[in-house]
Amino acid sequence: MHEPQTGKIKLLHYYYWHKKQAFQFEEDIYTHWVVFAVQQGRFRYKLGMGEEGEAVNGDWIICPPRTPFRREVVHPLSFFYWGFEWSSPPSSLPLGKLIFADQERLASAYRYLQQLYALPPEQAMLWRNRFIQELWDGYVLQQLLPESGHRVHGDSLMLSARRKLQAQAFQQSLSMRVLADEMELSPVQFTRRFKAAFDCSPSEFVRQLRLDQGKRLLMESTLTVDQIAQECGYENGFYFSRVFSLHMAMSPSEYRRAHRL
Repeated sequence: MHEPQTGKIKLLHYYYWHKKQAFQFEEDIYTHWVVFAVQQGRFRYKLGMGEEGEAVNGDWIICPPRTPFRREVVHPLSFFYWGFEWSSPPSSLPLGKLIFADQERLASAYRYLQQLYALPPEQAMLWRNRFIQELWDGYVLQQLLPESGHRVHGDSLMLSARRKLQAQAFQQSLSMRVLADEMELSPVQFTRRFKAAFDCSPSEFVRQLRLDQGKRLLMESTLTVDQIAQECGYENGFYFSRVFSLHMAMSPSEYRRAHRL
């Protein structure tokens, strides 16, 4: 059995736009392959007479050469544009939306890509090619691995919501209603859709992140319970202690005594 060809990318063009309000052209046709890699925001797209949909944080939209690419910004869009060729084509040519399972790796690569302007142009382009190639290889690998462990859930909007919750979990200003509004969903629709994707509600997901943060700080720091509550996104130590005791079957102080090294 032959090893499938993952494909080798030759980067031609690279740009980054921050919070773009609208595209200059509603439709464009490129002579090379193109990726729109969304870092923040949301846009609608249609490729030729075929695939159409919406892309959000973490999605890639891949458009082949000579294919009409229609697009419309829904929420201010921060994204990478990559024009490229295949120096060796993959076994199965990609088209349309790609959803990545390893969002942490994707976010890390995006941070490095944004810092490469500090390097000389030719050197920066070589490193961009390396990062993009590694991300593509990671996507191909995720498709080859067993479904249960490594393929990502298909609801990219909820994946975007989960990333936002992870980023804002420890902020007291976190609002589920505001997040639902950003996704053009009612709070009830948001909760149902998130639970269908991840087997827990958005509130349960945030609560677990806060409890995990609280446990870590109780074990590793000398912060008071009131200070830990603030670090975890709770208004005061009393409320944090009540939530912690309810779900951990012991108070924060008892947990600290039992688990301090």
